[in-house]
Amino acid sequence: MILAWLIFAIVFAVGLAAWWAGSYDARWRARYEQELAAREELLAGMIADSSGLFREQCEERIVPGIVVGESALSARYFGNLLPDRTHASPGTRYTLLSQLARREAVIRMLEAARRAGYNAVCDVKIEAADMGSAINANQRAMVLITAIGTAYRLR
Repeated sequence: MILAWLIFAIVFAVGLAAWWAGSYDARWRARYEQELAAREELLAGMIADSSGLFREQCEERIVPGIVVGESALSARYFGNLLPDRTHASPGTRYTLLSQLARREAVIRMLEAARRAGYNAVCDVKIEAADMGSAINANQRAMVLITAIGTAYRLR
């Protein structure tokens, strides 16, 4: 009887820890999204485009430059023990992780362009490296996103 209660207590403690870790993950994600929104607001005047349509508006005396932004995000370790309460499947958790990493990479690319004195980036290419989309006990989801573009100074 004591052994049964001990097993119940251990299972309950692990479940409680996983639940707490999942709620911590949701709070972390909310804070991270607020930070990204604030950084995007600071870059409101910057232009990012996957085409080169605005090259004619560039200042000719300033040489264009290559700018890069990278972001690597992984799922929380304990967040994988129990299903996420806010998403229907682990795949949607991985999709959200990819979207956050993409936003971070583009923001970093635009910040690099602004630091170098540019105000527009064209020919933006986004590359993704899947470091483990299967979310199970042996492997955590991890994604690496790289944003590359040509920075210009518009008149």
